[in-house]
Amino acid sequence: MSSTRNYSLYKLATDSNALTSVPGVYENPAGGSGYMGEFSDNFETGHTYIFGYTSTGTTVRFVSIPDMSTLKTIIVAPGSRLSDYESDYVSDLPSRGDTFEDGNTGLTWIYDGLSLRMDKKESINKNMVINEDKIIYLYYTNDAEYRAKLVDGLNDSLVRLIILMPPSMMQVM
Repeated sequence: MSSTRNYSLYKLATDSNALTSVPGVYENPAGGSGYMGEFSDNFETGHTYIFGYTSTGTTVRFVSIPDMSTLKTIIVAPGSRLSDYESDYVSDLPSRGDTFEDGNTGLTWIYDGLSLRMDKKESINKNMVINEDKIIYLYYTNDAEYRAKLVDGLNDSLVRLIILMPPSMMQVM
C-alpha cells in the first residue's frame, strides 16, 4: 500500500448502484510500515464491496546510475511540474563534472546531469507534468573506454617488444 493514496471501502446497494462508504482504517493501521493491506470488517453475505483509492501524491525517485542507489525521493502533487519542487532535490545533486572513483572497478565516474533514461542521456524537461510515479536518473559517464585503449596499447607494446627481442633474451624469460 502506498502512502500517497487514500484507501476506501464501499458497499454496493443490492437494489441500485448506490455506494455506501464503509468506515474503517485501511491505511497503515497498527501494522506500521510493514503493513501490506490486510484489514478486517463485518462483511454481509450477498453484498458486493469495492475497495479503491485516490492518489494524494506521486513519487519521484532520483537514482544514481553507477550503483542504482536512490539519492532522493520526493512526493509531488499529481499534475504538478518537476520545477515546482526543484528546491526539494537540487541541493542533493552533484555538480556537473563531479567525479568519484569506484573502489571495486577502479573506474572514474563523471556526473553529466539528469536523464529520463538509464541507458543513455536523455535530458529532462523540468516543466513536464508529473501524473505518475517516475524515476529520474543521475546520468554518469566513465573512463572505461579510455582505460581499455590504455590496456590495448600496453599489450601491443609488449607484443612488439617480444618480436624485437633477440632470441638469447627470450631464453631468460
